[in-house]
Amino acid sequence: MKIDILPDERIDYLLKDELQIIQTNDSFAYSLDTILLGNFAQKFVHDNHRVADLCAGNGAASLFMSHGNKANYDLVEIQPEMADKAERSIQLNDLSDRLHVYNDDVKNAFKFLEKDSYDLVICNPPYFKVTKGHTINPDEKKAIARHEIMINLEQIIQIASGLLKTRGKFVMVHRPERLAEIVLFCSQNNLGIKFVQPFIPKTGKDANLIIVVATRNTNSDGLILKSDIVVHDENDEYTPEIQAILNGN
Repeated sequence: MKIDILPDERIDYLLKDELQIIQTNDSFAYSLDTILLGNFAQKFVHDNHRVADLCAGNGAASLFMSHGNKANYDLVEIQPEMADKAERSIQLNDLSDRLHVYNDDVKNAFKFLEKDSYDLVICNPPYFKVTKGHTINPDEKKAIARHEIMINLEQIIQIASGLLKTRGKFVMVHRPERLAEIVLFCSQNNLGIKFVQPFIPKTGKDANLIIVVATRNTNSDGLILKSDIVVHDENDEYTPEIQAILNGN
C-alpha cells in the first residue's frame, strides 16, 4: 500500500528502526514523555488485551506499545491532522488490523468505545490548566495539545475509569504539580493508584514528570513511590536507562 507523505512531513523511527512514524517539525512530533508512557504501559499488555489510547496525538505511544504483542488498540484523537498522521503511520507499519483511530472528542468516547471492556487505558493529556492571565500558545494545535481547552484532567479520569474492566489499569503521564488532583479524581472514580514513577531532568533537580498507574475497583493501599529516573547526564545526553527505554529494552 502506498502511503502519502505531505511536503511538510518526514518519516522518523521508533525502537531503533523497527517502526516508522509520520511527523512534522511542529506540534505533531512526539516527545519523550509519550515514549516513557508507552514503555511503562507496555508491561501490562497481553496478546488478548484491548487498549484505549486517549489524546493519542500521532499515535506514537500505541505504535511503541504494539511492538512485541498482538493486542488491539483503539486510539482517540480530536485534532484531524494528528489523527490522520496516526492512521497513515499505522498503515505504514501494516498494523491496521490491530490499531484503529477515532478522530473524535475523548468526551464522546462512550458513543463509539464499549464501556467496562478495556484491559488498559493510557493517556498523555494536556498538562496545563487555562487560568486567568496564563499565556496560551498562539498556535491553536499546540495549545489544544498542551492546555485543557477541549478536555480537563477530571474528565479524562472519569472516561478512563468508565472504559476499564474491573482490575483494568490506567496509565497516565503528567506533571508532578497535578499529582494531588490526580489522586483525588482517581479516588472519586474507583481507581486505586498503585505506583508513581518520577522523572528528573538531571541529578539534583526536582521531578518534572510522573507516570501514574492506577487499577479500577481497587484501593490505593500499598502505593509505591518509585525511585527517580534521571533523564539527562552532565553532558545533556540521555542516561543509559532512558536510552534503553527508547530502544525498547
